[in-house]
Amino acid sequence: MTHVGTIKEAITEKGYHVKKFHGDVLDLGANIGISKLIISKKQLSGKYFCVEPDPNNIRLLKKNFPDSIIIKAAMSNKNGYVFFTKSQTGITGHINKKGKLKVRTDTLNKIISKNKIKPKIVKIDIEGEELSVIKSGQIFLKKYLPLIIVEIHNKEDYKKNFRILKKCGYKKSKEVGNNIWHFN
Repeated sequence: MTHVGTIKEAITEKGYHVKKFHGDVLDLGANIGISKLIISKKQLSGKYFCVEPDPNNIRLLKKNFPDSIIIKAAMSNKNGYVFFTKSQTGITGHINKKGKLKVRTDTLNKIISKNKIKPKIVKIDIEGEELSVIKSGQIFLKKYLPLIIVEIHNKEDYKKNFRILKKCGYKKSKEVGNNIWHFN
């Protein structure tokens, strides 16, 4: 129940490949755990947190990665509840007023502070909510300066995201393939 594009960006184009590291990972839009397969191989210590709102994906995450800490929520710039549209493949579900599934939303600051996460890597693939979530996490992004791995689909969104990340202390960005960017 994954999409060939996910496999392509994660494995073929090495969008999620990182150097060995110590620290926590926060995987926003964890889906079924493709990124966890790759990133956790380089994680020498720390916890792996998967944030995912789709119940079908959560079921597979629990089955495949019982060592992960799974947080059932959609990421947003507000804590609360929204409607969510699931997709056939489970990878393009998104917040949508016309959605049939009501899900809890959390901000990046809430997730990090509530779970006492000291993020070394934050992977963000949340179908259009990237900028609002990055804005909602500025306190902790400034504090920890984790590597940000984010899917961004157009140049304008890239500019907006990098503008906010520069204010947090990020200096470099690199497109690593298939709309996946690394910021550090």
